[in-house]
Amino acid sequence: MKSLKIFKQKKYFAIGFGFAAVSLLFSTWIIYIPHTAAKLNLSEEEIGLALFFISLGAFSIMPLSAKILELLGEGKATMLSILSLSVLLIFPFLAINMYVLYACLYFVGVASGFLGIAVNALVTVVEKQEKVMIMSGSHGFYSLGGVIGAGLGGLLAAVLQNPIVHAVLVAIFMWSTQLFLAKSYMRIRTEGKLHQEKKRFKIKPVLGLALTGFSIMISEGAIADWSSLYLQKVLYAPTWLIGMGYAGFSMTMAIGRFYGDTVTARLGSVKMIQVGIITGAVGLLLVISGNLIPALLGFMLIGFGFSGIIPELYRLAGSMNDIKPSEGIAAVSGTGYIGFLVGPVGLGYVAGQLGLQASFGVLFLFTLFSFVMSKTALKVN
Repeated sequence: MKSLKIFKQKKYFAIGFGFAAVSLLFSTWIIYIPHTAAKLNLSEEEIGLALFFISLGAFSIMPLSAKILELLGEGKATMLSILSLSVLLIFPFLAINMYVLYACLYFVGVASGFLGIAVNALVTVVEKQEKVMIMSGSHGFYSLGGVIGAGLGGLLAAVLQNPIVHAVLVAIFMWSTQLFLAKSYMRIRTEGKLHQEKKRFKIKPVLGLALTGFSIMISEGAIADWSSLYLQKVLYAPTWLIGMGYAGFSMTMAIGRFYGDTVTARLGSVKMIQVGIITGAVGLLLVISGNLIPALLGFMLIGFGFSGIIPELYRLAGSMNDIKPSEGIAAVSGTGYIGFLVGPVGLGYVAGQLGLQASFGVLFLFTLFSFVMSKTALKVN
């Protein structure tokens, strides 16, 4: 519980809320995807393209993120991106055709992608300046925000039955909370300049961390999209159990993140990442064992093992001496985001060629690759 007590302080809670805002806001869009598809008469392929525009927006802002953070400061950038995203999320529900929807979702992606970088950079600055460890716990708020956004948001959607009103209410809530919370962190920024003279960003110092994150995020994205189908088609799980794989994965990931800073304080980031990878690999072996109960336990083990890896990669990427924190975080975030996107698509292709069970075996191989890359990458820290 010690790792959670620090978030009772207003400043740290406000930063944690910034992480929750990312997933809470995005879940508002997710809830209404079927409604939007029906309203605009979109096919599955067209909805897939809509989701691609969110990713395109998020990815396109990453090369500019370091400059923007240097101009605004990490605290102010976090506040402004929360406010911007909450307003931009209203517009997809106003779209009159799929082309307007794609344009709206592109800018939603820009705001959400930059917010993800800004809040991670903010935590990195706070950890350096105040000698605290809040990165993993802050990512726990992200997981919690998704649960609240999907759960309470789903109930609110059933009551309102109007996505525009729902989005406006969420925006009002976000603006109201930021008026209260943002004062405690908006002036936080990197002290001094990391580079007095202009230098080109070098990918080599952070490449290993980025590839480690890429491999882990491939599995995270694939599990999110394919775990239910795997339980249904391969293990013949009853209907009431087919969602339990992802539910267990999400639950243990949230728990692991809230306690991750305490574990990291004892083990260090290097061991935390490597133990997490090994734990996740064991979980994947249980998933591909072909038995229902071990597979369900495996998904929980994967969530627990993977929970601390991405937060620690961000922590390390933001702590390197020869690059700006925002550049390191953007590199890890960008490659990780690609992994999260291609994971489900790649898994679907492998499943079509070799079967779903074999495709989860491929995730096991990617997890082993991430361990090899971490051994190389973590030597720089």
